[in-house]
Amino acid sequence: MSVEGGRQRLYGALKEFRMKWAESESQWKDPASQMLAKKYVQPLEDGGKAAIQAMESMRDLIARIRSECNDPNSIQ
Repeated sequence: MSVEGGRQRLYGALKEFRMKWAESESQWKDPASQMLAKKYVQPLEDGGKAAIQAMESMRDLIARIRSECNDPNSIQ
C-alpha cells in the first residue's frame, strides 16, 4: 500500500470514528462518558491527525525524491 493509500484509509477510519462517537455522545452524557472522551477519544483523534499530517509530509517527500531521481539535472 502506498503512503497516500494508507493516509486515505486512516482519514476515512478517523472520520467514521468521529461520527460514531458523536452518535454515542448525543445519548450518553455523564461523567463516565466525559472521562472516556478525555482519556481515550481525544488522544486517539489527536494521534490520528498527527499521523495523517506525517503521512502527507512523507508523501510529498517521496514525490520530491522521485522527481529529483528522474531528473539528471537536479543532482548537485
